[in-house]
Amino acid sequence: MIEKNPDLAFFLKKAAFKDVRISWDGDLKDAPHIKKQIELLKEVGYNIQRNVFVFMIYNWDIPFEEMEKKRIKCWEWKVQISDCRFRPLTQSFDRYNLYNLFFFLIFLRQTKFHS
Repeated sequence: MIEKNPDLAFFLKKAAFKDVRISWDGDLKDAPHIKKQIELLKEVGYNIQRNVFVFMIYNWDIPFEEMEKKRIKCWEWKVQISDCRFRPLTQSFDRYNLYNLFFFLIFLRQTKFHS
């Protein structure tokens, strides 16, 4: 949204929004769009290391290896990650198993060290 309307970054800052979260639910190919939004927030005065977070859902639609590449991009951009695992409470089936849980826990651990 900020990329399509850069004035929003200014208005967020003027309205004293402290911790801004950018959603990166897509693939690694969305990296240039995420980076542009981070740059716009930095231009209006946000401390990107403290006040800008990239929110990533780990729901097994995107493989662990790609999530790890996204995490490394965030580290290069010096922004924090706000991570989340998605599994609806009413869903009793999916690819949720110990193997996937293992990779999720690795990703979770890496994001904590990252931030």
